[in-house]
Amino acid sequence: MEGLNGFRKISYITLIVLFLLIGVGGMVRVTRSGMGCPDWPRCFGLWVPPTCECQLPVNYHELYKDHGYPLGTDFDPVKTWIEYLNRLLGVLTGLFVLITFYQAYKIRKTDQRIYIGALLCLILVLLEGALGALVVKLNLQQQSVTLHYFMAIALVCSLLYSIAAMQKMQNAEPVIIQDKSRYYLYPALAITVVQLISGANLRSITESLEGTSIFQWLQQNEPVFNMHRIYAIMVVGLNYLLWLKFRGLKFARISLILIQVSVAGQIITGLMLNFFNLPPIARVLHILLPVVLFCSQFYILSYILIKKKESEIVTV
Repeated sequence: MEGLNGFRKISYITLIVLFLLIGVGGMVRVTRSGMGCPDWPRCFGLWVPPTCECQLPVNYHELYKDHGYPLGTDFDPVKTWIEYLNRLLGVLTGLFVLITFYQAYKIRKTDQRIYIGALLCLILVLLEGALGALVVKLNLQQQSVTLHYFMAIALVCSLLYSIAAMQKMQNAEPVIIQDKSRYYLYPALAITVVQLISGANLRSITESLEGTSIFQWLQQNEPVFNMHRIYAIMVVGLNYLLWLKFRGLKFARISLILIQVSVAGQIITGLMLNFFNLPPIARVLHILLPVVLFCSQFYILSYILIKKKESEIVTV
């Protein structure tokens, strides 16, 4: 079906752009560039951000202060452009989500679930844009930043639901799930959420500590870090069980690979954060990889739970 093929192509592109946006958002947070542009949607009142202090008003320090910056904050063009590129990518994401919704709308009579997922994705991207403006207005208040992060995950999951419905429609082979294997997904998803929340809490703590080494931080927050480490062990164990239960299913092959890569990557970047004093690239990956993990788990669950319109054998 031509309409379904059009949706498939644009939805995959949109999915990639969404993950790029989350990765760039992680870079913004790690480099503390979120207030590189103190106003929104423009930057210092300009559509093209300044590249040097000479392009700013003489009293720009006062403008900074009016937006909640500490008195005496100097202009940093690198942070300004990182934040502005994040905004541009956000606009591009919104455009791709809109096109995806249009393609889903054209085939809404074929499968309503594809359309519903795309509609939810469109609603969430609009809310995410509004929340991004609020985050800037609140001067990167930690709770708003964390909410911005989790809403981005919900945005990806809504698109993945549409993709799962599309794949289920196009897949002629029945999905045979034995021994109630799908119930292994629920604790795996739950511990991933707990780990995401724990990681967000740790980031909030570390970002509030200026001039403190990782070793000093660990001494001051050892119970919090130990719980995060316990959750990590549980994540490894539960996702190993997922691999054992679903490795024979063709539809889950790519998701399982992404799960293994993301779990291994979190372990490696976690060790880098621990022993190398929070290197930026490790921090960005440590923000992105749990999202890949959760979304991969969510896709498998969505695919299993979505019922095929034609006959499908599901043994539970």
